[in-house]
Amino acid sequence: MALEKCSECKNGVSTKAKTCPHCGAPVKKKSSSGCLIALIMLAILASIGISHIKKYHKPSTQSPKKSIIHPNGTTTDHKASSQTTAGKEYAIIKSHSVPGIKKSYDIRLAKKVSKGKIRQIAYELKKSSSGSYKKIFICYYLPGMTVGAGAWASSHFTPNLETLILGLGKDKEQELLAEKNDPSRKTIGRWIADLGGAGIITIFRKDKKLFMERKFKDGSVYKHEFIEKKHLTLRRFEEKGSSAHGGYYLIDKKGNLQSWDAEGLIRTARKVK
Repeated sequence: MALEKCSECKNGVSTKAKTCPHCGAPVKKKSSSGCLIALIMLAILASIGISHIKKYHKPSTQSPKKSIIHPNGTTTDHKASSQTTAGKEYAIIKSHSVPGIKKSYDIRLAKKVSKGKIRQIAYELKKSSSGSYKKIFICYYLPGMTVGAGAWASSHFTPNLETLILGLGKDKEQELLAEKNDPSRKTIGRWIADLGGAGIITIFRKDKKLFMERKFKDGSVYKHEFIEKKHLTLRRFEEKGSSAHGGYYLIDKKGNLQSWDAEGLIRTARKVK
């Protein structure tokens, strides 16, 4: 039984009693409104606090950049990057650095650019690099190209800038595509090979024979007779006289030309639109 002091005689009296058994004074009941008001105020303050947290402490929707520090002191920075550059001219796929010595970048280009543009990007990357490096190596990849399987272009500061277009450059591509086709040919398709013998590939029929012609960026031309063989769903082409284990080509469902050998897919040439 809970007791409280009588307001008159100060003796202990039950909280359930209506009058004090000692002096007969009426026992004043404590109002519960004070507690109710306190609870309401706490609820309001809690609500304001939650709103403040949601407003000013929103969780980030961006993927954080992750840095891996290797035992030898080198650092690899990985950034979230897809095969596209989201409307930008280029995006950093990843970078790797040895503090004070060298830094390397893998870059995804949105499209083919001129040699001058590659140099501009190289200077931008050098300027944005934190720290000082004796050498900077940059590899550029076109959309869809596999990183590490051959870059389309490169820029190296060693310490002066050297830029190379390893694949088929923008200007050379336009030059090769502008060349007129022989009207006596019945063209099956034309493709742009950016790596591995960069140039323009054409498969055509002439005088009841099938040929593949490759025009390389150095101006040389390779032409050989081919044959078409059956395939479950795609068109398959092989060089005439090649062994059963030799290479072959497939036109995929998107119209691109795939180069295969016994070990699997080698590379893909883009269809000329």
